[in-house]
Amino acid sequence: MSLNKENTSVEMKEQTKAKKIHFHMTKKAWIVLGVVLTALFVVYIGMSLFFEKHFFFRSTVNGVNASGATAEKVMQEIEAQSKGYTLSIQEAKTKEKFSQKDLGISVKSKQEDFDQYLGQQNGFLWLGSLFSPKKYESKALVSYDEAKLTEKLKGLQDVVNTDITETQDAVAVYDNGKFKIQDEVYGNRVDMDALQKVCAKAIINLQDTVNLKADKCYVQPSVTKDSDTLKTAVDNLNKKVGISYTYTPDGGSESIPKDTLAGFLTTNAKGEITYNDDAIRAFVSTMGEKYNTVGKPFTINSSWGGQVTVPGGTYGNKIDADKEVSKIKSDLDAGKDVSRDFEYKAHAGSSTPSTYVEVNLTAQHMYVYKDGQQVISSDVVTGNTTKGTITHVGSYYIAYKEKDAVLRGDNYATPVAYWMPFHNGEGLHDATWQPSFGGTYYRVRGSHGCVNLPKSVAAQVFNTVSSGTPVFVYEMAGTENNAPNVTDANNFVNDVNTLVASPITLDSEASIAALEKRWKKLTPEAQAMVTNYASLTDARAQLDALKVAAGIPLTTEGQ
Repeated sequence: MSLNKENTSVEMKEQTKAKKIHFHMTKKAWIVLGVVLTALFVVYIGMSLFFEKHFFFRSTVNGVNASGATAEKVMQEIEAQSKGYTLSIQEAKTKEKFSQKDLGISVKSKQEDFDQYLGQQNGFLWLGSLFSPKKYESKALVSYDEAKLTEKLKGLQDVVNTDITETQDAVAVYDNGKFKIQDEVYGNRVDMDALQKVCAKAIINLQDTVNLKADKCYVQPSVTKDSDTLKTAVDNLNKKVGISYTYTPDGGSESIPKDTLAGFLTTNAKGEITYNDDAIRAFVSTMGEKYNTVGKPFTINSSWGGQVTVPGGTYGNKIDADKEVSKIKSDLDAGKDVSRDFEYKAHAGSSTPSTYVEVNLTAQHMYVYKDGQQVISSDVVTGNTTKGTITHVGSYYIAYKEKDAVLRGDNYATPVAYWMPFHNGEGLHDATWQPSFGGTYYRVRGSHGCVNLPKSVAAQVFNTVSSGTPVFVYEMAGTENNAPNVTDANNFVNDVNTLVASPITLDSEASIAALEKRWKKLTPEAQAMVTNYASLTDARAQLDALKVAAGIPLTTEGQ
């Protein structure tokens, strides 16, 4: 126990000793710190008082070093530097020197001007000058004659030089299937505004040399190869030319080649992506030449047998150039693969429509087809060829429909019940004043160009067609002498349509047999004009199926 007490006493003594040493050391440190801070404060105050009458560190007055100098000293230095001052201008190949007299330079040595700058200083803020230089410039101290400077600059060799290389911006160019940056070009055309400003600054600061190249007095490019915007644009351009762009007109396929897509793209003065509208419009025009069919002949299967080529008119395909140009740009903006048809003003497709009106001027006959089936057949009276008021051949559309219209011309105003215009005032309408239709009657009492119809037929046509229904008007040599065949064929077609308009029953046998006998009596020419013979054979097949089901023997009567 006594040993433990002895050890404890020793430890306590050691701890007490250590505390005393720490206290003395801490006290000494505080004393040293106090002395240092006092010294710094004295220095700071001293410097602050000093800078009440001296310029801050890193100060210049009109280009003359004024650090720690008095106003008088700076004034003397400016006076010294201004004596014999000349401005040297380094051009591409020569150097020109201009004296104080050449440029009308004058220096004002008034100490109050320099004192004014000192008066702007707060001596206690001198520490800030260590980090931020202070520059004083004033024409009140150093001035020049602007007119003389301009005159001298206009005579510089690089200014009057006629062998000019123009400065060019860095741009994106397409080469070997890829966009890349083409470096900027530094030309030798002098930027007079820049040169004036550089020289003016040099004179005011008594700077003795201006270097046109180093001081950027030549026209500078606004976009350089280091432009981040241009670099980003090139990346995006390469993404856009990588798009798969395909048209699918009427089931076909037309792709825009990569090189053509590249021609649509460019960059503006800021290095941003923009579009070459002229190139896009030229491409769309090429597509129009290839795919537009408005105004071009159109071939249909004639109701008279065989094909007939109808002259061009308003019917057909026509690409809407403005919409197509806009669509191409929006597609490229989206940056995704494209597969689509063109933007059209008119779109008729490439095959014969299923609903249309067919007018044979030679035969003076009209047919109307709806959903591929012939639904109306009628003789007509068209334009008077004797008087020159012809009905124009061509492929057209019904423009609109109007009931109870009044047709007006130079010397007439005729009311009609049903009006369906399709081309320059020509149209389909009823003509109750006509005593007869078909044949050669149009040569005697022909219309002013319209297609005249019996009123009952005009009503059927009006209820069948709509705005946009195609109208094919043509001439077909040989059909003018085929009136009996035409009549027989038309009557046969109408009777077959009547037969199949109702369900086929066992009672239909007599009608079917009669039509089959009439078919055999038709001339080959008339048979070629019949468009619904398949409907008759279908009716016979339905009748035979009914007879088999009823246990009635099949006969060949009439077949």
